[in-house]
Amino acid sequence: MGTFTGERRRHLRRPMQLPAVFVRLEGNNMPGKFFLGHIRDASIGGVKVVMKKKDQFEKGDRFLIYVYEAGKGTEEPAIPVQIKAEIVWQDSEVRTMGMKTINFTSPF
Repeated sequence: MGTFTGERRRHLRRPMQLPAVFVRLEGNNMPGKFFLGHIRDASIGGVKVVMKKKDQFEKGDRFLIYVYEAGKGTEEPAIPVQIKAEIVWQDSEVRTMGMKTINFTSPF
């Protein structure tokens, strides 16, 4: 028998407080308006985010999320990471939403 962890997900979430820039993708997959927020937890399959300001978002909206992974030493620069994700649920009262990750990219 396995150990029950309380998670219904395939991959466990990792708590974090990571600042991010969210760029909404328009109907033609072109970048549109950007928003500031934080990633509160993440797994291979998705992220839970909190936006700085309330806005109208809908399930199915797609975003490019930009975060910076810190370098290993104090002399190394941060490495930018781009995550393409889609909203799967939201709680607009507390500006929180769950997003399914579609892919990750980094120029390095």
